[in-house]
Amino acid sequence: MFDLLLTIALIYFAYRGYQWYTHVKQQVKGGPPPPPNIDITEPEERDDYIDYEEVK
Repeated sequence: MFDLLLTIALIYFAYRGYQWYTHVKQQVKGGPPPPPNIDITEPEERDDYIDYEEVK
């Protein structure tokens, strides 16, 4: 009888843990929306870096 109760308890806690995990995963995946005043487009190719040869 104890084995049956233990099995049912393990199944119940596994189910609750899976529900919690999927809920947290959805929250993390969604993330907060970006602020409206920040431009999130990709920057163009940058040329303002210093090449090693120029430093010599």
